[in-house]
Amino acid sequence: MYRSSVSPLFWFSIAVIACAPGLNGPQPPPASTRLSPVAVEATPGTDVSALFDRDTTTALHVTAPTTLTPDVYQAPRLITPPVSTQLYIDTDRGTIQVELAMLDAPLTVENFVTLARKGYFNGIGIHRVVPNFVVQDGDPRGDGEGGPGYTIRDELNQRPYLRGTVGMALDWADTGGSQFFITHSPQPHLDARYTVFGHVVNGIEVVDRIQPWDVIRRVQIWDGTTLR
Repeated sequence: MYRSSVSPLFWFSIAVIACAPGLNGPQPPPASTRLSPVAVEATPGTDVSALFDRDTTTALHVTAPTTLTPDVYQAPRLITPPVSTQLYIDTDRGTIQVELAMLDAPLTVENFVTLARKGYFNGIGIHRVVPNFVVQDGDPRGDGEGGPGYTIRDELNQRPYLRGTVGMALDWADTGGSQFFITHSPQPHLDARYTVFGHVVNGIEVVDRIQPWDVIRRVQIWDGTTLR
């Protein structure tokens, strides 16, 4: 009987590569292994690959240096927001209303609101829909690799990924920018791995109806005074 001279390790490596997840977004839970992020501070020249514990399958969460001044973290609008800011996403299938997580992810919310008020999301096609998992958008390129030209730090918090949770898509730690996703169903394997910055309070049936390349026509923000 013919027996291949190629080692089993070779075929295992090929299988791992073939099943590797894509960039810029959450992936459905694997059959067994789950990576658990642990915060560490990265310094210039850090070899990120060395921060992966291959024995325990624990991915160490690399925290990027902040680019903000200390006074930003003390701003009253972030510490004691006067209202619960609402997000309205007008799509080809209807409108989705999101209550933003002002206290749990204030900087992520502020970044998203700033982009929305500039009209950044208007006219962008929804490039990723995975049934019973997520709808993902916020990429002006439409290939899953686009963004605003900068990245923001993660704000991992204790909010769970339930049906209708809104999270920030990533390549790796602290690589969020404009791409976001909304979960169709509970996804506990995403908890504390992607920043939760909102939750759908109206229009979850619209999320269910969205198809690939439906268009976000307009995103508006209600700040307690104006809708714009």
